[in-house]
Amino acid sequence: MENSANGYTVTFRVDRHRYSYRHLLLDRKVMPPIVQIQVSRAPGDCAVVALAMYLGRPYEDVFAAAVSCTKNIIFHKTGMFWTQIHETAAVFGSTLHTRKMTKAHDLETICGLLGLKATTKREQHVVFVKAGLVFDTDGTVWEIETYLKHTKYKPLCLTTSEEEDIECRST
Repeated sequence: MENSANGYTVTFRVDRHRYSYRHLLLDRKVMPPIVQIQVSRAPGDCAVVALAMYLGRPYEDVFAAAVSCTKNIIFHKTGMFWTQIHETAAVFGSTLHTRKMTKAHDLETICGLLGLKATTKREQHVVFVKAGLVFDTDGTVWEIETYLKHTKYKPLCLTTSEEEDIECRST
C-alpha cells in the first residue's frame, strides 16, 4: 500500500502494468471491481447510495450530480425516478438500461441496481447487487435470497450499464 494525501491507495499489478484503485475508479465507466460501502443519509436516498456503490464514486459526488440533473433538492427525502437515476449516471459517463426482472434471471449472478417493491406496504427501494450479494443502503451485506425473505421485498427491475452484462462476469 502507498500513503497518499487522501489516505491509503491500494496499488497492484496486472500484465506488468501498475494500477491504483483510485485510477480504476476515475477511468471506469462500468462497475468497479471493488465495492466501496456507502450508507444512507436521508429517508429516500437509497438510489443515490446504490448508484454511488455501483459507480464507485463518493456519495457526495453522486448526490451533487443528482441535484443538478433533477433540479430537485428534496429528492433524497422523496426518492428518485429511474429516468433521474439514468441522467445522474450519465454525468459520470455511464449509460444505464433498466430491464424488468423475470424468473429467467439468476439472482445469484445478477449485477447492478436492483429495484425492489415491498409486498406488505406501498414502498419501493433500490439496492446494489453483485455476485449474489445485496449491498443495502444501511451498510449491511446480505445473501440475496436471505435479504428478500427477511425484508419481504420482491425484485422489480434491474439496471445495468450497456458495457456491463446482466450476468456477472467471472474474472
